[in-house]
Amino acid sequence: MPADIPVGERLHPLDLELARALSRLGGETRSAVLQAIGFVSERTREGHVCVGLDALAERASASSSGATDSETLRALLASSTLVGSDAPDAPPAPLVLSQDRLYLTRFFQHECRVQERLSQLADPATSAPAAREAAACLRRWFGSEQPPSQSAVAAATLAERRLVILTGGPGTGKTTTIARVLAFFADLCQRGQRPAPRTLLLAPTGKAAARMGEAVAALSEELRQIDPVLGTLPTEALTIHRALGPTASPARFVHGVDRPLLADLVVVDEASMVDIALMRRLLDALSPDARLLLVGDEHQLSSVEAGAVLADACAGASYQGWSAEHRARVEQRFECVLPGTAQPARSQLSDCVVHLVRSFRFNPDRGVGRLARATLEGDADSALAVLSDPDHPEASLQSGGVQTASFENMIVSGFETFCRADPPEARLSALSRFRVLCAHRRGPLGVDAVNRHIETVLQKRGLLPSAAGRTQQYYVGRPLLITKNDAATRLFNGDIGVVVQGVAGVSVAFASETGLRMIPPARLPAHESVFAMSIHKSQGSEVDSALVVLPDADSPLCTRELLYTAVTRVRDQVVLFGSATAVRTGIERRVARASGLVARLAL
Repeated sequence: MPADIPVGERLHPLDLELARALSRLGGETRSAVLQAIGFVSERTREGHVCVGLDALAERASASSSGATDSETLRALLASSTLVGSDAPDAPPAPLVLSQDRLYLTRFFQHECRVQERLSQLADPATSAPAAREAAACLRRWFGSEQPPSQSAVAAATLAERRLVILTGGPGTGKTTTIARVLAFFADLCQRGQRPAPRTLLLAPTGKAAARMGEAVAALSEELRQIDPVLGTLPTEALTIHRALGPTASPARFVHGVDRPLLADLVVVDEASMVDIALMRRLLDALSPDARLLLVGDEHQLSSVEAGAVLADACAGASYQGWSAEHRARVEQRFECVLPGTAQPARSQLSDCVVHLVRSFRFNPDRGVGRLARATLEGDADSALAVLSDPDHPEASLQSGGVQTASFENMIVSGFETFCRADPPEARLSALSRFRVLCAHRRGPLGVDAVNRHIETVLQKRGLLPSAAGRTQQYYVGRPLLITKNDAATRLFNGDIGVVVQGVAGVSVAFASETGLRMIPPARLPAHESVFAMSIHKSQGSEVDSALVVLPDADSPLCTRELLYTAVTRVRDQVVLFGSATAVRTGIERRVARASGLVARLAL
């Protein structure tokens, strides 16, 4: 192309090639427009849905492309054949300029469709249970306290609307609420002499789905004492991809608008990890009368792919109290008094978001709880005070890195029980109580390097075979993390096992509902050692104690969401290894994924 993108842009080859390809197809030669295309492509790969004009103009100004302000850039983009508008009758184009945001067209379409479907689901349901039945069921499964618990409000809202977004930090009772909501709807159908609701339990990953199914099954056993109707409750959870039915094309599924899922109630756990493209596919696949319960923690790390739908939905709906209309409907039908006072609805979703606030995982007044709260509130001074307070040893900060004697001693202390445990069940139990978490995959502070270092430390202390990891790949005691789903072995991304010695040689032991499963190493899907794991992969899990290897302060991964996710994996004790500067920088730096969904939902 005649006017090439300046080298100073330092675009990734993929983004640069997209701009060049579109230039050839559309005859666009203006450098500022081509830079904007490359930048939007780059930011989308980083998780953003769009890029604001101000950010584009700042980037253009830094590269001296000639478009130094947003209005000049807007005019250039609007005049390009490669950029369409958001008007319904606008001709198709590779990019869309909507208000002050530039999108790749497919992400603009994802965002608009997600907003449309969420808003439709947020409208009052056309069918709702009879008042007497509804009130009795709510008291039966959620108690008769007044005002009702937030869990009870979630169930009542899902009966009145077709959407509830249930959010809360770790240990706030989200899974317990799911189980009781399932029982509540099964009971409603039984009382109304209707078939039990067809229910789908879904999660974004295989591991999260397995964990969800196990947790709901365990809770259902407890709740079955109240009523045998619970025998009809589902306990098997699927990944969203599996439920939608993957095809040869990664962008297409069996189920969609023309072939909806056969489900009356769909529950999605760990919804913060669902990207905007997958959320759009799921919303499109819901049947016209289906209800949707999205469950997650909007403050945790978002999806790997573009979008932060759960966080955007909560931001677009967040306010204190319930609208007068919703309050009147719920209070009349369920014979209860909602907490707070009536407030004007901020958006269509305002009455559909329910927050659980009390954590049962850790004491909010002790070290881990105080550190989590300070991190969430963005209070770096309080967080550092907690980390240096001898009265709260449950949370502490160690200077230096993984090569220090302090780190090595804690590694030995944390893994000694695991290394010496026997039989395999004891090893797996010990492994689930202690974890080393890293921000990066690569580099000196990344998962790969830290895994090798831990292995070396444990070898030197006589806790692992001397040949482990070098000439002996599957040595007894090696902990393994599955990194790819495999239907044949029923192993999922995130499953953890340990190499053990059997009669016929070494096998890898995995825990299951029916006991240990022994899988030969040759049959394993992709896997890696798991003395250390990434903070992102740790989402949804909990351990007694953890060491967190902090990234450098200048790392883009050093964010509040990363620290919050790491700290809240822990029940009893967390030790951060890194600098006070990294802690302060991380708490003060938020992940801000560019998106127009919050603004669209607020309309």
